[in-house]
Amino acid sequence: MKVMVLGANPLQLRAIKRVQEMGHVAVAVDNRVDSPGKRIADFSAFASTFDPVACLKIAKELEIDGIFTSGTDQPVLTAAMVQDALGLPMPFSVELARRLTNKRWMKREFQKNGLPTLPWALIGEAYSEEEIPFPFPVVLKPVDSQGQRGIFLVYSHKEIRAHIKETLHFSRESQALIEPYYQGDEVTVSGWVFEGKTRILSIVDRETFQTSDQLGICLSHEYPTRYAKEMGEELEALTERIVKAFQIQSGPIYFQYLIGDAGIVINEIAGRIGGAHEDFVIPRITGFDFLGEQIKLVLGKSIQRPGLQSRKTDRQNQAFEDGSWRNPNLRASVQLFFVEPCMIEKVIPPCPEELESLVEWGLHLQVGQDQKEIENATARAGFAIFLSESEEKVQRDVKIFYGKMKLLDAKGNNRIVKHSRRERD
Repeated sequence: MKVMVLGANPLQLRAIKRVQEMGHVAVAVDNRVDSPGKRIADFSAFASTFDPVACLKIAKELEIDGIFTSGTDQPVLTAAMVQDALGLPMPFSVELARRLTNKRWMKREFQKNGLPTLPWALIGEAYSEEEIPFPFPVVLKPVDSQGQRGIFLVYSHKEIRAHIKETLHFSRESQALIEPYYQGDEVTVSGWVFEGKTRILSIVDRETFQTSDQLGICLSHEYPTRYAKEMGEELEALTERIVKAFQIQSGPIYFQYLIGDAGIVINEIAGRIGGAHEDFVIPRITGFDFLGEQIKLVLGKSIQRPGLQSRKTDRQNQAFEDGSWRNPNLRASVQLFFVEPCMIEKVIPPCPEELESLVEWGLHLQVGQDQKEIENATARAGFAIFLSESEEKVQRDVKIFYGKMKLLDAKGNNRIVKHSRRERD
């Protein structure tokens, strides 16, 4: 069967490979000519993954049997629109996909169902100050973008007016979302919905940093969350409420929460596999074939409830059935590193034999590449994934990795942005 993958950048490489491993033909689509996914796909085509008309034309020409995306938000809606037009299996209706990708509709659904979220407003370039009913600082963001593009932390109307044009540049709408800044920690829940029932696969701490006025750029995912004991059951219950309110029946979910002085609030939700290498990590900590099940889902094949079939032992499988996020067998750290603005002249890689818990790492940049200012998640330079039964080993190896890994400029200075893993129980 022929499966179209929306996106062909490094975040979609495993999806393309998994399609092929399952004996299907992989079609990679995006609006770049140099995407790495296009080098390994069976077929490739040029079209924006935000453009359902262009993607539909390609899907018709190639007579695809299924379509999906992984690691990215907005193409979820494109996939649903193509599925609807061609009568292909649809995990999400077009209306549901819109609520999962557009914060205007998402926020309305939160409010309609009494789900905890921040106050919000929609403003255009010519907004009046009375349209913002809450005090500064506030967060300005597009309603339909991804990768932290166009998101700003602002402290005055002057700053809003200085940034709103750029925010709307990353949007297909004429209004941007604005909401109060809620200081706290970020936690992400990944899961799978089977016949309307939610199975949480992981709850992680999403460690972030901010530049002078942009925020929420992810540096790492840490599993399990430090809030597992204190708030794990509350996060699970809220996740189930969201799934029920949005009437999600099948497929992957990726929900982001903020935890601060006022408790848990929903930041945003998505119906896809996460972009912090969840397609690699989750199968290893749970035994659940995340990508394989999504591919079967979009081809209309029988899917399974997580935990029923697993590569783990019976003892581990039972632990997963009881809730792996409560009693994890493995600890994980996914480091998503950046470099300061410079021209990279030399890369000195880490020594894998010195890092017992390092299971995979990679670079998104090349020697001679000019790195610009860090403005959003697209500036990510590379990744490193650590897995171990020992929290101490993971913490030690992350520290060693940043001591050994060097991305050097012309003067021999290491320009990698280091991130030390915060200690957990």
